[in-house]
Amino acid sequence: AECTVMPGLAGIAVQALLFMCCAAVLVCKKRREGAGRTWKEFGLDSSKQLVGAAWLHGLNMACATLLHRAQSEGDECEWYWLNIMLDDTLGVAVEYLLHRAVSCALRIDTGEYWLHGRFRWQSYIKQLMVWLFVVTAMKLCMVVLMLLFCEQFMGCASFVLRPFLSKPWLKLLVVMISTPLIMNSLQFWLQDKFLKKDSSKR
Repeated sequence: AECTVMPGLAGIAVQALLFMCCAAVLVCKKRREGAGRTWKEFGLDSSKQLVGAAWLHGLNMACATLLHRAQSEGDECEWYWLNIMLDDTLGVAVEYLLHRAVSCALRIDTGEYWLHGRFRWQSYIKQLMVWLFVVTAMKLCMVVLMLLFCEQFMGCASFVLRPFLSKPWLKLLVVMISTPLIMNSLQFWLQDKFLKKDSSKR
């Protein structure tokens, strides 16, 4: 049987579990930092990441389905795995460069939400919109890359997932739970470094 990305209530439950695990990673990172960043600042910084992650997850589910239909190689699980691996490695580097360029162009101080002690919703919303734009632009770049090098990337995905080929449920477990848990935790940790306020400005 062909492996397809997890649908229905089971899929929602798994994604909720992954969400909580990734949030826990951010909390651990905050505790390791010490007192440099307040919990309010941490919450606002993290909320940008979590909204972006939810948006990116939807894009990845759609991309996995559409790319599977458009290309003769690979199933939905292999395409989803490939999306995760690219987003959480090369994609993070692209996000860093895009975020820095856009923030400089718009003169946005990332991680800065207060002015003279008063919280500014405009600043937060602007930063969130910039981040969603960056995430979307990164995803488009990764899709173009996957289309250009489809054969090579699919060969890599097939090779890594081959041990689970005979058991679609096990392949699904690796693709939808194990890989996202590890790679998204790494992604969250790295993204937090450039989405929070520069420590030199504190």
